[in-house]
Amino acid sequence: MGDSVISVIMSVYNEPIGFVDQAIKSILNQTFTEIELIVVLDNPGYDNMKQFLQTVLKQDERIYLIINDNNIGLAASLNRGIEIARGKYIARMDADDISKPERLAHELAYIESKDLDLVSCLAEKIDDANAIMGSIPPLPESLQFIREILPIHNVIIHPTVLMKAEIIRKLNGYRLFSTCQDYDLWLRMLTSGYKMGIMNEYLFYFRRHKNSITASRRFIQVLNESYIRQLYKERCKRNGLDSFTYDKMKNYLIEHNSGNAKKLAIESRYYKMYQKGLNLMKKRSILAPFLILASFRSYTARKSLETSLKARNVKRKFACLL
Repeated sequence: MGDSVISVIMSVYNEPIGFVDQAIKSILNQTFTEIELIVVLDNPGYDNMKQFLQTVLKQDERIYLIINDNNIGLAASLNRGIEIARGKYIARMDADDISKPERLAHELAYIESKDLDLVSCLAEKIDDANAIMGSIPPLPESLQFIREILPIHNVIIHPTVLMKAEIIRKLNGYRLFSTCQDYDLWLRMLTSGYKMGIMNEYLFYFRRHKNSITASRRFIQVLNESYIRQLYKERCKRNGLDSFTYDKMKNYLIEHNSGNAKKLAIESRYYKMYQKGLNLMKKRSILAPFLILASFRSYTARKSLETSLKARNVKRKFACLL
């Protein structure tokens, strides 16, 4: 591979080969060409994918392939990519999404012109057939907005990110959360004084699969988010230090019944009720408030609404900047 300014890191697990092919081509066809693409296969038993990636590897010298011996999860796989990355910047890419051709060029220009340490862009949502389903709304580009909103709500779209490699290494990469590992990294960057920005340009297609996030998985996400915010508050009080260990993280999830089948069933039932209430609210149905209130047996629903209301208040405060 030649010299690289940007190292793009993509982890592959069980995504369809067709989606991975589109994702890879969208990076190799960027208008900015001084890149390397590091693909980490985290499912060594996926033989068809392994054969496909080894074939693609031979077609472009900018591709580097890592095959994990065992499934180690997204965070650890990304860290493996970061270890060997040679670029000044790390860009993220998910194996079933698509980057527009000008994504990296525009992000690089933005991060350097604004003297930022990380930038993300906006994304359009697509389905399995690449049809556009909607889009992420614009957000204030103010650094103060990012500082105020992030401890409440993660507004940075992980696979759209471009960030300085040296900073990610200083922070020892991603910590081994099963979900929300990106949110933990952003909040650690925040408490370390690094500057993050959002550019209001649609440079990315974010694939939303039908029923891609189950209610039980959303419950685990909310628990991780709560623990990550708790760690952020610790760092704010302890000069940037927190009490995180992998064992403490696992114990936090256990204490909050993350593996309790009865609890997961309750969460699933009432979170679906909450989602139905939100959909009815958009239609201005008089039933919406009753469904949302009834869903509060769900920790996921309560926390989701609390986060949504707090984030809305911050967005209103900075609405004049849009």
